[in-house]
Amino acid sequence: MKNRKLLQMVFGTALLLLVVCLAPSLVFAKTKKTYKDYKYTYNEQKDGIKILKYTGSAKRVKVPAKINGVKVETIGREAFCLNRYVEEIVLPETVRVVEREAFRSCRRLKKAVLPKGLETFGKGVFQGCSVLQTVNLPERLTEIPAVTFAFCYKLEKIIIPKNVRSIELEAFVDCWALKDVIFEKGAKLERIGESAFEKCESLTEFKVPDRVRILEDDVFAENANLTRVVFGKNSDLRIMEGGCFAFCPSLKEFSFPKKIEKTGGSLFLDDSNLEKITFKGKVPKIENRTFLGIHPNAIFHVPSKYKSAYKKALTKKKGFLKTMRVQ
Repeated sequence: MKNRKLLQMVFGTALLLLVVCLAPSLVFAKTKKTYKDYKYTYNEQKDGIKILKYTGSAKRVKVPAKINGVKVETIGREAFCLNRYVEEIVLPETVRVVEREAFRSCRRLKKAVLPKGLETFGKGVFQGCSVLQTVNLPERLTEIPAVTFAFCYKLEKIIIPKNVRSIELEAFVDCWALKDVIFEKGAKLERIGESAFEKCESLTEFKVPDRVRILEDDVFAENANLTRVVFGKNSDLRIMEGGCFAFCPSLKEFSFPKKIEKTGGSLFLDDSNLEKITFKGKVPKIENRTFLGIHPNAIFHVPSKYKSAYKKALTKKKGFLKTMRVQ
């Protein structure tokens, strides 16, 4: 008898806990509906509308700010993905989030107008938008996620808002026409991720913001026309990882920022025209093969007080030839 009462108490307690746990989801259950060319969902008690799918065929799409009096706040994952018609998309000021791959592979999309208050991008938002030419990045963005603009072959210019702190993996990979990357004054960028600007064939010059501390692997690899990389006198760059400038045949001169602490392997792999390298500070940790494949008569310009230390560090590394000089 006692065991039966105990079991009843345990079962009753478990049932009560289950009801308590499920109550919020029952109260805040999302409702899926259709409005014109939009499939959407929203939680009437908790948040605004999320556009799940656009099914229309208009060339110019202006997403409504409200549907049935409720604000549109989110463009959902793959909401416009693979749309064959849209050429211009305008998002309302109510939108705060654009989820991953929202506009992926919209192959006719030329222009995207984003709201000033947009705070969050998912990965690959414009990935594969091969004719995209114009897009504004809102001030509140703090990150450009992985593959955001990958394979946007017609994108020529991008302005990076000052609050962006990181540019992630392959964010602009294969943006063949990209020639102007402009950072707003007071840029807070701290990290440029792996292959972020790889194969940007039209990029000739890149000014690295002062707060950047690390360039990850292959950031600028295979940029055939890159001739100049600029670091400000107050640059805080500490690390350049492997292959950052590999296969950049137009690079003839390179000046390391003063605070550099580590250079990765194959940093300038096959940059056969690179013949002038300048160091401004103490000897950093130089990985093997850092200078493999540069001009055979390259000259290294180093501070006079560290000249012997640089000679010792460089001559031990594969890639430094007897025909090269340290002065």
